Amino acid sequence: MRYCLLTLLAVAYGSIGSANADIKKGATELAIFGNVTSVKFEDGGTEDAGALAAGLGYFHTRQVEFGVHGMGNWSKDLDLYSFGGNVKYHFTPDLTTVPYAGGQLNYAVYDSYRRDEQGIMYGPLAGVRYFVSRSVSIFFEYQYQIYDGGIDDIVEDAHSIFVGILFRIE
Repeated sequence: MRYCLLTLLAVAYGSIGSANADIKKGATELAIFGNVTSVKFEDGGTEDAGALAAGLGYFHTRQVEFGVHGMGNWSKDLDLYSFGGNVKYHFTPDLTTVPYAGGQLNYAVYDSYRRDEQGIMYGPLAGVRYFVSRSVSIFFEYQYQIYDGGIDDIVEDAHSIFVGILFRIE
């Protein structure tokens, strides 16, 4: 997975800054992304997990985007799957570099050799996207993930760094 993310960055890096954003009200985007997540367990232990994910976003206004996504995190000792939604506010929708902030709410399933649990994952997120063409951008995003429900007995919280590519669907 790391090689896939590095390849994506290498291809997109040469084009960063070459196009202004073309964010429009009513636009829909497809996101393909991966991440590295540092999970902190209730017993004090930590573990790093890698993830692959996909999602769809819809711009209600030029600044506000509503999205849905599905994600799977895997490591040596755990599998963590989540499906849910997010809302993001884009601060500079006309520029090449577009910072954003928002929040998320997901249904999550934790599976390990020790036990299985379900619950919700929620928390803030912040990121920046760089347009490589009028309809394609790459993004970097940080998420602080808080767990509740049965998962809360196992996982205290997590920090995730996402890297991905967005395609506007015409």
